[in-house]
Amino acid sequence: AMTRDATLIREIWRWIPHHVQLQEEIIEAYGRGMIEAGFGNEVEELLRLALGREWTPALLELYGQVNADDPQKQLQHVQEWLGPHRDDPALFCLLARLALKTGHEERAIEFARTSLGLEPLPEALKILGDVLFARRDEVGASRLYRQGMRLSHGETFEPESIQRALELLAPQTPVSPEAHPG
Repeated sequence: AMTRDATLIREIWRWIPHHVQLQEEIIEAYGRGMIEAGFGNEVEELLRLALGREWTPALLELYGQVNADDPQKQLQHVQEWLGPHRDDPALFCLLARLALKTGHEERAIEFARTSLGLEPLPEALKILGDVLFARRDEVGASRLYRQGMRLSHGETFEPESIQRALELLAPQTPVSPEAHPG
Protein backbone atom coordinates (compact mmCIF):
# COMPACT_ATOMS: atom_id res chain seq x y z
CA ALA A 1 0.00 0.00 0.00
CA MET A 2 1.20 3.52 -0.76
CA THR A 3 2.05 5.55 2.29
CA ARG A 4 0.83 9.14 2.54
CA ASP A 5 3.15 9.78 5.48
CA ALA A 6 5.73 12.34 4.41
CA THR A 7 7.87 11.75 7.52
CA LEU A 8 8.24 8.08 6.67
CA ILE A 9 8.95 8.82 3.01
CA ARG A 10 11.66 11.36 3.99
CA GLU A 11 13.14 8.82 6.40
CA ILE A 12 13.36 6.11 3.72
CA TRP A 13 14.88 8.60 1.30
CA ARG A 14 17.57 9.53 3.83
CA TRP A 15 18.55 5.87 4.23
CA ILE A 16 19.03 5.34 0.49
CA PRO A 17 22.67 5.54 -0.63
CA HIS A 18 23.43 8.69 -2.62
CA HIS A 19 24.28 7.00 -5.93
CA VAL A 20 20.99 5.10 -5.74
CA GLN A 21 19.12 8.35 -5.04
CA LEU A 22 20.25 9.50 -8.49
CA GLN A 23 18.36 6.72 -10.26
CA GLU A 24 15.38 8.02 -12.17
CA GLU A 25 12.94 5.37 -10.84
CA ILE A 26 13.93 6.14 -7.24
CA ILE A 27 13.54 9.89 -7.74
CA GLU A 28 10.21 9.27 -9.42
CA ALA A 29 8.91 7.10 -6.55
CA TYR A 30 10.12 9.59 -3.91
CA GLY A 31 8.81 12.59 -5.84
CA ARG A 32 5.41 11.00 -6.39
CA GLY A 33 5.17 10.02 -2.72
CA MET A 34 5.97 13.52 -1.52
CA ILE A 35 3.57 15.15 -4.00
CA GLU A 36 0.76 12.79 -2.96
CA ALA A 37 1.51 13.50 0.70
CA GLY A 38 1.15 17.22 -0.07
CA PHE A 39 4.83 18.16 0.15
CA GLY A 40 5.66 18.58 -3.53
CA ASN A 41 7.39 21.89 -2.82
CA GLU A 42 10.13 19.90 -1.02
CA VAL A 43 10.99 17.91 -4.15
CA GLU A 44 10.85 20.76 -6.69
CA GLU A 45 14.62 21.20 -6.84
CA LEU A 46 15.32 17.46 -6.80
CA LEU A 47 12.99 16.84 -9.76
CA ARG A 48 14.31 19.89 -11.60
CA LEU A 49 17.92 18.73 -11.26
CA ALA A 50 16.93 15.21 -12.29
CA LEU A 51 15.33 16.60 -15.45
CA GLY A 52 18.54 18.50 -16.13
CA ARG A 53 20.39 15.17 -16.08
CA GLU A 54 17.82 13.04 -17.85
CA TRP A 55 14.80 14.43 -19.69
CA THR A 56 11.91 11.97 -19.44
CA PRO A 57 8.15 12.43 -19.90
CA ALA A 58 7.49 10.78 -16.52
CA LEU A 59 9.75 13.18 -14.62
CA LEU A 60 8.37 16.18 -16.50
CA GLU A 61 4.81 15.13 -15.69
CA LEU A 62 5.73 14.74 -12.02
CA TYR A 63 7.46 18.11 -11.97
CA GLY A 64 4.30 19.62 -13.41
CA GLN A 65 2.39 18.45 -10.32
CA VAL A 66 4.66 20.36 -7.96
CA ASN A 67 3.11 23.41 -6.36
CA ALA A 68 6.27 25.39 -5.72
CA ASP A 69 6.36 28.03 -2.99
CA ASP A 70 7.35 30.58 -5.63
CA PRO A 71 5.62 29.86 -8.96
CA GLN A 72 7.26 32.94 -10.51
CA LYS A 73 10.72 31.51 -9.82
CA GLN A 74 9.53 28.09 -11.00
CA LEU A 75 8.43 29.63 -14.29
CA GLN A 76 11.89 31.20 -14.73
CA HIS A 77 13.59 27.85 -14.09
CA VAL A 78 11.32 26.00 -16.49
CA GLN A 79 11.93 28.56 -19.25
CA GLU A 80 15.62 27.63 -19.13
CA TRP A 81 14.61 24.26 -20.61
CA LEU A 82 13.32 25.95 -23.76
CA GLY A 83 16.79 25.90 -25.31
CA PRO A 84 17.38 22.15 -25.30
CA HIS A 85 13.73 21.01 -25.39
CA ARG A 86 11.83 23.42 -27.61
CA ASP A 87 10.30 20.50 -29.49
CA ASP A 88 8.53 19.07 -26.43
CA PRO A 89 4.81 19.92 -26.41
CA ALA A 90 4.48 18.85 -22.75
CA LEU A 91 7.10 21.45 -21.75
CA PHE A 92 5.03 24.18 -23.42
CA CYS A 93 1.93 22.92 -21.59
CA LEU A 94 3.78 23.19 -18.29
CA LEU A 95 4.98 26.70 -19.19
CA ALA A 96 1.42 27.69 -20.10
CA ARG A 97 0.11 26.39 -16.78
CA LEU A 98 2.82 28.22 -14.80
CA ALA A 99 2.29 31.42 -16.79
CA LEU A 100 -1.42 31.26 -16.00
CA LYS A 101 -0.69 30.61 -12.33
CA THR A 102 1.52 33.70 -12.17
CA GLY A 103 -1.04 35.87 -13.95
CA HIS A 104 0.66 36.09 -17.36
CA GLU A 105 -2.41 35.24 -19.40
CA GLU A 106 -1.11 36.32 -22.82
CA ARG A 107 2.08 34.31 -22.38
CA ALA A 108 0.03 31.32 -21.26
CA ILE A 109 -1.96 31.53 -24.49
CA GLU A 110 1.24 31.74 -26.56
CA PHE A 111 2.79 28.74 -24.81
CA ALA A 112 -0.39 26.67 -25.21
CA ARG A 113 -0.63 27.58 -28.91
CA THR A 114 3.00 26.58 -29.45
CA SER A 115 2.29 23.30 -27.69
CA LEU A 116 -0.69 22.60 -29.94
CA GLY A 117 1.43 23.43 -32.97
CA LEU A 118 3.91 20.72 -31.99
CA GLU A 119 1.35 18.09 -31.06
CA PRO A 120 -2.25 18.44 -29.89
CA LEU A 121 -2.36 17.58 -26.17
CA PRO A 122 -5.60 17.62 -24.15
CA GLU A 123 -3.90 19.68 -21.45
CA ALA A 124 -3.14 22.59 -23.81
CA LEU A 125 -6.81 22.69 -24.78
CA LYS A 126 -7.85 22.63 -21.15
CA ILE A 127 -5.54 25.56 -20.36
CA LEU A 128 -6.94 27.61 -23.26
CA GLY A 129 -10.44 26.64 -22.14
CA ASP A 130 -9.63 27.88 -18.64
CA VAL A 131 -8.53 31.23 -20.08
CA LEU A 132 -11.79 31.60 -22.00
CA PHE A 133 -13.76 30.50 -18.95
CA ALA A 134 -12.01 33.14 -16.83
CA ARG A 135 -12.99 35.67 -19.51
CA ARG A 136 -16.60 34.52 -19.07
CA ASP A 137 -16.76 33.01 -22.54
CA GLU A 138 -18.39 29.75 -21.51
CA VAL A 139 -19.34 28.77 -25.05
CA GLY A 140 -15.76 29.07 -26.31
CA ALA A 141 -14.45 27.38 -23.16
CA SER A 142 -16.78 24.40 -23.47
CA ARG A 143 -15.81 24.02 -27.13
CA LEU A 144 -12.16 23.69 -26.10
CA TYR A 145 -12.92 21.42 -23.16
CA ARG A 146 -14.94 19.17 -25.45
CA GLN A 147 -12.09 19.01 -27.97
CA GLY A 148 -9.72 18.12 -25.14
CA MET A 149 -12.02 15.35 -23.95
CA ARG A 150 -12.33 13.91 -27.44
CA LEU A 151 -8.59 14.06 -27.89
CA SER A 152 -7.96 12.26 -24.59
CA HIS A 153 -10.28 9.48 -25.78
CA GLY A 154 -8.17 9.03 -28.87
CA GLU A 155 -10.64 10.73 -31.19
CA THR A 156 -9.53 12.94 -34.04
CA PHE A 157 -8.34 16.43 -33.43
CA GLU A 158 -10.22 19.13 -35.31
CA PRO A 159 -7.78 21.95 -36.06
CA GLU A 160 -10.59 24.14 -37.50
CA SER A 161 -12.54 24.32 -34.27
CA ILE A 162 -9.33 25.02 -32.36
CA GLN A 163 -8.50 27.75 -34.85
CA ARG A 164 -11.89 29.34 -34.16
CA ALA A 165 -11.30 29.15 -30.44
CA LEU A 166 -7.84 30.69 -30.80
CA GLU A 167 -9.34 33.58 -32.75
CA LEU A 168 -11.56 34.18 -29.73
CA LEU A 169 -8.41 34.27 -27.61
CA ALA A 170 -6.62 36.78 -29.83
CA PRO A 171 -5.72 39.75 -27.65
CA GLN A 172 -8.26 42.54 -28.00
CA THR A 173 -6.02 45.42 -29.01
CA PRO A 174 -7.35 48.48 -27.23
CA VAL A 175 -7.77 51.50 -29.49
CA SER A 176 -5.72 54.37 -28.12
CA PRO A 177 -7.71 57.60 -27.87
CA GLU A 178 -4.92 59.67 -29.48
CA ALA A 179 -5.32 57.72 -32.72
CA HIS A 180 -8.78 59.19 -33.22
CA PRO A 181 -8.79 62.93 -32.67
CA GLY A 182 -12.18 64.49 -32.02
